[in-house]
Amino acid sequence: MVQKWLPLPEERKSWKSWQQILQQVTLCTAARSTGELLQLRRHARQLMPYGSTLVFDFPVLEVSSTQIRRRLKEGLDCSQLLPEKVYQQILQQNLYRG
Repeated sequence: MVQKWLPLPEERKSWKSWQQILQQVTLCTAARSTGELLQLRRHARQLMPYGSTLVFDFPVLEVSSTQIRRRLKEGLDCSQLLPEKVYQQILQQNLYRG
């Protein structure tokens, strides 16, 4: 998953103006799967000459947005998978219900 979010050396040529992007923003990343944190930190160090990159050590939830939408469509509880306000708005607006 790291490859999708950080411009790795072999992918930088396909990112349009990636140097300018990194000079203008702080790239914030977090692991999306178990074991990815060290790899993210290594890639962030490689990008240090080009700009600021932060790697957050958040708990990893092994669930995808597709799985959450499927659970919502089936009427299953997702309160532990989403921020409370987001979950309440989804329920109030009857979102993702087939």
